Amino acid sequence: MATKSLTKCRYPGCKNLVPYDTPYCKEHSLPELRLCKYPGCKTLTKERYCEKHKKQIQHEDHLARADRFKKYAKNWNLISKAIRNKEPFCRECLKNGKYTPSECVDHIDGNPKNNKTDNLQALCWSCHSRKTAIENHGWQKRKNLTGKGG
Repeated sequence: MATKSLTKCRYPGCKNLVPYDTPYCKEHSLPELRLCKYPGCKTLTKERYCEKHKKQIQHEDHLARADRFKKYAKNWNLISKAIRNKEPFCRECLKNGKYTPSECVDHIDGNPKNNKTDNLQALCWSCHSRKTAIENHGWQKRKNLTGKGG
Protein backbone atom coordinates (compact mmCIF):
# COMPACT_ATOMS: atom_id res chain seq x y z
CA MET A 1 0.00 0.00 0.00
CA ALA A 2 1.43 3.38 -1.02
CA THR A 3 1.71 6.08 1.61
CA LYS A 4 0.73 9.68 0.91
CA SER A 5 3.68 11.93 0.20
CA LEU A 6 4.38 14.94 2.37
CA THR A 7 4.66 18.53 1.21
CA LYS A 8 5.38 21.88 2.86
CA CYS A 9 2.62 23.88 4.51
CA ARG A 10 1.35 26.50 2.03
CA TYR A 11 1.56 29.31 4.55
CA PRO A 12 4.34 31.66 3.36
CA GLY A 13 7.60 30.96 5.20
CA CYS A 14 6.32 27.86 7.02
CA LYS A 15 8.48 24.74 6.61
CA ASN A 16 6.25 22.26 8.44
CA LEU A 17 5.42 19.09 6.49
CA VAL A 18 1.80 18.10 5.93
CA PRO A 19 0.05 15.34 3.94
CA TYR A 20 -0.18 16.17 0.23
CA ASP A 21 -3.97 16.71 0.32
CA THR A 22 -3.78 19.07 3.35
CA PRO A 23 -2.83 22.67 2.49
CA TYR A 24 -1.77 23.95 5.94
CA CYS A 25 -0.16 22.60 9.11
CA LYS A 26 -2.06 22.65 12.42
CA GLU A 27 -0.47 25.97 13.32
CA HIS A 28 -1.84 27.71 10.21
CA SER A 29 -5.07 25.84 9.52
CA LEU A 30 -7.76 27.77 11.28
CA PRO A 31 -11.35 26.89 10.38
CA GLU A 32 -12.40 28.58 7.13
CA LEU A 33 -9.46 31.00 7.13
CA ARG A 34 -7.32 31.63 4.06
CA LEU A 35 -4.69 34.08 2.93
CA CYS A 36 -5.78 37.49 1.72
CA LYS A 37 -5.74 37.53 -2.11
CA TYR A 38 -3.97 40.89 -2.22
CA PRO A 39 -0.47 40.34 -3.68
CA GLY A 40 2.12 39.98 -0.91
CA CYS A 41 -0.37 40.07 1.98
CA LYS A 42 0.03 37.26 4.51
CA THR A 43 -3.05 38.05 6.62
CA LEU A 44 -5.51 35.21 7.25
CA THR A 45 -9.13 36.13 6.58
CA LYS A 46 -12.53 34.51 6.08
CA GLU A 47 -13.22 36.63 3.00
CA ARG A 48 -11.31 37.19 -0.23
CA TYR A 49 -9.39 40.19 1.16
CA CYS A 50 -8.43 41.22 4.68
CA GLU A 51 -10.11 44.34 6.12
CA LYS A 52 -7.23 46.62 5.12
CA HIS A 53 -7.17 45.49 1.49
CA LYS A 54 -10.94 45.12 1.15
CA LYS A 55 -11.30 48.88 1.64
CA GLN A 56 -8.45 49.56 -0.77
CA ILE A 57 -9.91 47.27 -3.47
CA GLN A 58 -13.38 48.82 -3.06
CA HIS A 59 -11.86 52.30 -3.45
CA GLU A 60 -9.91 51.24 -6.57
CA ASP A 61 -13.05 49.66 -8.08
CA HIS A 62 -15.02 52.82 -7.36
CA LEU A 63 -12.37 54.99 -9.07
CA ALA A 64 -12.25 52.65 -12.08
CA ARG A 65 -16.04 52.78 -12.49
CA ALA A 66 -16.11 56.56 -12.11
CA ASP A 67 -13.30 56.94 -14.66
CA ARG A 68 -15.11 54.66 -17.12
CA PHE A 69 -18.17 56.92 -17.16
CA LYS A 70 -16.27 60.22 -17.41
CA LYS A 71 -16.06 59.85 -21.17
CA TYR A 72 -19.87 59.72 -21.55
CA ALA A 73 -22.35 62.59 -21.38
CA LYS A 74 -24.07 63.11 -18.03
CA ASN A 75 -27.41 62.19 -19.58
CA TRP A 76 -26.03 59.04 -21.30
CA ASN A 77 -28.43 56.72 -19.46
CA LEU A 78 -31.42 58.66 -20.80
CA ILE A 79 -29.97 58.78 -24.34
CA SER A 80 -29.21 55.05 -24.23
CA LYS A 81 -32.68 54.16 -22.97
CA ALA A 82 -34.33 56.30 -25.67
CA ILE A 83 -32.32 54.59 -28.43
CA ARG A 84 -33.12 51.11 -27.06
CA ASN A 85 -36.83 52.01 -26.90
CA LYS A 86 -36.66 53.24 -30.50
CA GLU A 87 -34.72 50.12 -31.60
CA PRO A 88 -35.86 47.19 -29.42
CA PHE A 89 -33.86 44.68 -31.50
CA CYS A 90 -30.15 44.45 -32.24
CA ARG A 91 -29.40 46.23 -35.50
CA GLU A 92 -26.69 43.74 -36.55
CA CYS A 93 -28.80 40.67 -35.77
CA LEU A 94 -31.72 42.13 -37.75
CA LYS A 95 -29.44 42.30 -40.82
CA ASN A 96 -29.16 38.50 -40.51
CA GLY A 97 -32.88 37.97 -39.91
CA LYS A 98 -32.54 37.34 -36.15
CA TYR A 99 -34.69 39.13 -33.56
CA THR A 100 -32.33 39.57 -30.61
CA PRO A 101 -33.32 42.14 -27.96
CA SER A 102 -31.03 45.18 -27.84
CA GLU A 103 -29.05 45.40 -24.61
CA CYS A 104 -26.72 48.34 -25.16
CA VAL A 105 -26.15 51.36 -27.39
CA ASP A 106 -23.05 51.72 -29.53
CA HIS A 107 -21.36 54.81 -30.96
CA ILE A 108 -20.91 53.91 -34.63
CA ASP A 109 -17.87 56.19 -35.02
CA GLY A 110 -16.43 55.11 -31.65
CA ASN A 111 -16.55 58.66 -30.22
CA PRO A 112 -18.43 58.59 -26.88
CA LYS A 113 -19.00 62.36 -27.07
CA ASN A 114 -20.83 62.16 -30.43
CA ASN A 115 -24.39 61.43 -29.28
CA LYS A 116 -26.22 62.36 -32.47
CA THR A 117 -28.94 59.81 -33.14
CA ASP A 118 -27.48 58.91 -36.56
CA ASN A 119 -24.25 57.91 -34.75
CA LEU A 120 -25.97 55.60 -32.25
CA GLN A 121 -27.20 52.05 -32.77
CA ALA A 122 -28.82 49.50 -30.48
CA LEU A 123 -26.96 46.18 -30.27
CA CYS A 124 -27.00 42.99 -28.24
CA TRP A 125 -23.95 42.35 -26.01
CA SER A 126 -22.57 39.76 -28.38
CA CYS A 127 -22.58 42.08 -31.42
CA HIS A 128 -21.28 45.01 -29.37
CA SER A 129 -18.40 42.91 -28.00
CA ARG A 130 -17.55 41.65 -31.49
CA LYS A 131 -17.58 45.19 -32.94
CA THR A 132 -15.43 46.54 -30.09
CA ALA A 133 -12.91 43.71 -30.44
CA ILE A 134 -12.60 44.35 -34.18
CA GLU A 135 -12.18 48.10 -33.65
CA ASN A 136 -9.56 47.55 -30.94
CA HIS A 137 -7.79 44.72 -32.77
CA GLY A 138 -8.95 42.22 -30.16
CA TRP A 139 -7.46 44.09 -27.21
CA GLN A 140 -7.56 47.57 -25.78
CA LYS A 141 -5.64 49.93 -28.01
CA ARG A 142 -2.07 50.12 -26.88
CA LYS A 143 -0.86 53.60 -26.03
CA ASN A 144 2.38 54.82 -27.52
CA LEU A 145 4.78 57.15 -25.73
CA THR A 146 2.73 60.23 -26.61
CA GLY A 147 -0.26 58.75 -24.77
CA LYS A 148 -2.41 58.56 -27.90
CA GLY A 149 -4.07 55.29 -28.87
CA GLY A 150 -2.49 53.39 -31.71
